[in-house]
Amino acid sequence: MFFPMEVLEMPSMNERWGPYLRCLHLEKE
Repeated sequence: MFFPMEVLEMPSMNERWGPYLRCLHLEKE
């Protein structure tokens, strides 16, 4: 699952997916 940065900058998307995507990003690193 991949979201472009433009999508992450959208408030509604960032509010819903922000914490989840940050967890995935931390797990990858």
